[in-house]
Amino acid sequence: MPWSSLSSRALLVAVATLVAAGTAGCGGSGSAEESMTSLKKSRADLQSLVQDVARTLGSAGIEMEELTGAYRTCRSEPSPGLKYVAGGASAALDDGPAEPRLAKVRSALESDGWTITAGEGTVVAAERDGTTISIGQTTRGGEQVIAFDGNGECIDADSDETDALLGETETIPVR
Repeated sequence: MPWSSLSSRALLVAVATLVAAGTAGCGGSGSAEESMTSLKKSRADLQSLVQDVARTLGSAGIEMEELTGAYRTCRSEPSPGLKYVAGGASAALDDGPAEPRLAKVRSALESDGWTITAGEGTVVAAERDGTTISIGQTTRGGEQVIAFDGNGECIDADSDETDALLGETETIPVR
């Protein structure tokens, strides 16, 4: 993912994981072909959502510099599962407190149909159509940025699928 500050990234991932755990289910068992179809759909849906969030943040004056995504393990053997995780980071921001920026983020997200589920301090969690995102101000390369991430649904996947899909982070076009 785009964050270079491990502690900041860990905070955002922890918040997203905790919030998503309450809203994301696990797919039922099915054939390998059904699993691959579900994984590809989850990826396409989350990439579109991430691009939508980037546009929403842009309307609040926060331009995204990069969007990335990757498959991650969400369940291990004997019933392995994968989910697609995607997010982004803004260009460097001028110095200043996070709260006024995140107030603009909350307002822009609500205007775009998101429900704010948590939003104290420097992290905002929001939900729309069963997907939860986490957005916060953090430090990357010594600069303040706004970063966000979201998680797709945990989907059953056999070991061959896991091996083929894990490991590569891809760039998602910023539209």
